[in-house]
Amino acid sequence: MYISQDAVHRAFADLENVQPFYGITFLVCKHNKLPIGRTIEFQISHLEAEFLEIHFKPIVNTTYFFRVFRPSEKEKFWLKSDYANSGSQSNRTQKFGEAFIHPKRSNLWGWSENYIDVLANNLQNGNKIPFYSLAIWLYRDHNWIETKLSLEAIKELFYTEFNISEEEVVLFDFDIPIEYRGNNLLSPDGFNWGVFRNFFSIPAPVDAPAEKVKSLQSITIENVGPANAFQLFF
Repeated sequence: MYISQDAVHRAFADLENVQPFYGITFLVCKHNKLPIGRTIEFQISHLEAEFLEIHFKPIVNTTYFFRVFRPSEKEKFWLKSDYANSGSQSNRTQKFGEAFIHPKRSNLWGWSENYIDVLANNLQNGNKIPFYSLAIWLYRDHNWIETKLSLEAIKELFYTEFNISEEEVVLFDFDIPIEYRGNNLLSPDGFNWGVFRNFFSIPAPVDAPAEKVKSLQSITIENVGPANAFQLFF
């Protein structure tokens, strides 16, 4: 059992105005248990690149990552392969710099004691992170055969994988859209990138191989009407 295509479509629409920090850097730090109040050796750019590879690369033959979080430049759908070392690094050290303990030009990172306040104060227009939409995007390919698919199961998996604390819950909005309720959430079929791409008119990344278009060359019909055979060329 999988999360439905309609639910993923709704999740993508909901995440458009979320700052990418919350859907990438924050989750990478939480998943890898970045400590609070002290620093450790932490290859944050490398870990972010791995995370992007897993959750934001729906096309295999490309170096680009899909840009889900688009608070600006709405028509830009792809991130270059060096995003973790460029745009994300800038976010980490500038806009969200006070959330971290990070000596310059080092691989030492840790959460500051007041990181939750910093993250709460930087929410886009004060809007909290749509919790279920973020989780649904991340788990859009997850096969729930051995686990009953429900919002509670999704929440439990997210909390476990990203070590969400009680204090961090204030960052999230737990509203449940109609697309996530009851059987609307469920589908026997997995996520279909082609359907998704066409629905949102998403262009291919510039380095994606051109799609091969097959065209009909001819039709031959035999034993129809007064003629023994009829052949039509295109």
